[in-house]
Amino acid sequence: MSGGTDVRDLTTGPVARKLYRFALPIICTNLLQAVYNVVDMVIVGRVLGSAGITAVNVGGQVVMIVFVIISAFSNAEAVVVGQLTGAGRQKEISKAVNTTLIFSLVMAAALMVGIIGLSTPLLTALNVPDEAFDGAKSYLIVYMCGTFFVYIYNALYGLLRGIGESTAPMIFAMVSTAVNIVLDVLFVAVFSLGTAGAALATVTAQALSMILMIVFVLKKVSVYQFVLKQFRIARHWLTETLKVGFPQMCQFVLTNISFLLLSALINSYGVQAAAAAGATNKIYTFAVLPAQAMMAAIVTLTAQNLPGKDYKRILRGLGYGILLATVIAVAVWIICEIFPGQLLGIFTTEAGVIEIGIPFMRIFIFCILIENVMFCVNGFLTGAGYTHITMIGALIAAFVVRYALAWILSQKTAMGFNGIALSYVFAPCATLGIGGIFALTGRWKRPRVKM
Repeated sequence: MSGGTDVRDLTTGPVARKLYRFALPIICTNLLQAVYNVVDMVIVGRVLGSAGITAVNVGGQVVMIVFVIISAFSNAEAVVVGQLTGAGRQKEISKAVNTTLIFSLVMAAALMVGIIGLSTPLLTALNVPDEAFDGAKSYLIVYMCGTFFVYIYNALYGLLRGIGESTAPMIFAMVSTAVNIVLDVLFVAVFSLGTAGAALATVTAQALSMILMIVFVLKKVSVYQFVLKQFRIARHWLTETLKVGFPQMCQFVLTNISFLLLSALINSYGVQAAAAAGATNKIYTFAVLPAQAMMAAIVTLTAQNLPGKDYKRILRGLGYGILLATVIAVAVWIICEIFPGQLLGIFTTEAGVIEIGIPFMRIFIFCILIENVMFCVNGFLTGAGYTHITMIGALIAAFVVRYALAWILSQKTAMGFNGIALSYVFAPCATLGIGGIFALTGRWKRPRVKM
């Protein structure tokens, strides 16, 4: 590695300081990446109205399913690389990373072709309002053309997270976000390319991020050596990466499918309700960013310390992560409860959307108080390799709790549309309960990834 090895090493030094120092750039990176979609929605909402917001929201939800697949395997790669780092087996890192890269390229090609080919029936099944259908399709098709960029970037991002490097991705995100904002204004507001222009701006920015990531890894990360003759899949590391990544992929994909089912339920209330839910979802995305960053940091800290059996350090890291995430969550929740109209007004000027969205958001946003703890516990279990436990909890939360409760409350009670918001509050309790019980058993101490 390049300089600053001690900063990247999460096995020594003060736990809180090391964890927070590693997590802070990830928070900034996640914040900047979230700006991608928010900028799309704000500009499209101002230019194209509620139909544009709905189109970007629905198209973005479909794209998210594709992108969470690589997120799952990027997390798995971070676990494998982190444990190799903690075990002092750096020579194996290149083999593990090459395996993830090749696997990612194959997945990107298959998913890009498949989703573009099925775009029309997929959006039809989601009950996308007629006035938003063409915009959602255009957004989806253009965005899917950037699949390769995102998959390569995330494969290399998993490497950096595993070795404890989080600053460089933050810098890449800063550059690409600035490019995305400029191109959004240019393509949507100036050239009037509609939702396709918003997607094109983001795809261009993602391509730039990928290029910057490749250059950095090849020049600055000494534990990874690219040799064309050695660029092949290593069966052992494919098995171990799949062992951790496949359950999480199932978790992420099925959870996002449950969100699409909820989207279909939301869309049945009309375009204004769909726009209100879409805007609320973007606010929620920002609200959970700190916890998601802590989750990523806890993954690496757990993975690096597990080979040395420093269980006390791992549990202290989990505790510090929960503490910071909870403090931030409470602050964000209070802001959302006090200023819901102003926050929704960032995305739309339509009074009807804001009126519907205020009670919906006030109920919905309460979920972040529970989810912030849930994310930290999931990061701890993921770092230990027990993603099948987080998968079970997430799927029960998504379908048995969230979707079923949303349907019952919205269709069978007087709550109607707001009943969907309430279902989001109860769902993370199931995931947190299952993960917490497993953590208390101590079984996470048994190595699951074979070195």
